[in-house]
Amino acid sequence: MPHFRFSISTRYRKELEQQLRTAHQLGYLRRVKYLLTILAVMDNQSYEQVAGVLKLNLKTVEEWVRLFLCYGTKGAPRRKSPGRPPKLTKTQQEELARLIEAGPSAAGYSAGGWREAARPRVDP
Repeated sequence: MPHFRFSISTRYRKELEQQLRTAHQLGYLRRVKYLLTILAVMDNQSYEQVAGVLKLNLKTVEEWVRLFLCYGTKGAPRRKSPGRPPKLTKTQQEELARLIEAGPSAAGYSAGGWREAARPRVDP
């Protein structure tokens, strides 16, 4: 993806800086990083520099700049991506929690703790 350099009016820049201060005060780290990314790119920082300083993936910087160019500040990420879906169903998770709470003896192990139950038995 090509890297873009752009500039905005002084008034719009001040508005972005105000949004940055507000996001910082409210503790919205993702929004703070988004706004810092946009401001840094506008100040002619390379995408690689921005990614390194803010500890972001280069693709994230590119995507955030694209979103800003298309939608302005309304393109900002609102929430963290949910990540990989769980492999266990809700019912399986609840059953596993009950099994762990009951302890290894209820699961058929003779050991007193889960670490001992998990060790392979070595016969002499």
